Amino acid sequence: MEFATKIFAVVGIPLLYLLIGMIKPRWALLGFRSESRLLVSSIALILFMGSVTAYSKMYLTPKDPLDEQRRHREETSDFKLDRM
Repeated sequence: MEFATKIFAVVGIPLLYLLIGMIKPRWALLGFRSESRLLVSSIALILFMGSVTAYSKMYLTPKDPLDEQRRHREETSDFKLDRM
């Protein structure tokens, strides 16, 4: 259930905003004088990118740089290069 809530926050809210804005731009753009579907789609894209970034910062763990260096050394240690 928790996973479904996270996915809805990442995908559902911007998609819902986009659908409402495409059907009725005035509802999505409260307070704006110009009603543009391009503006609605831009705001929905920004919401989607921001929610994906926030999700990845909160729930994904970064790779350990020392493990990456060790793996790289192990891969390249088998090859002997002749340097002049």
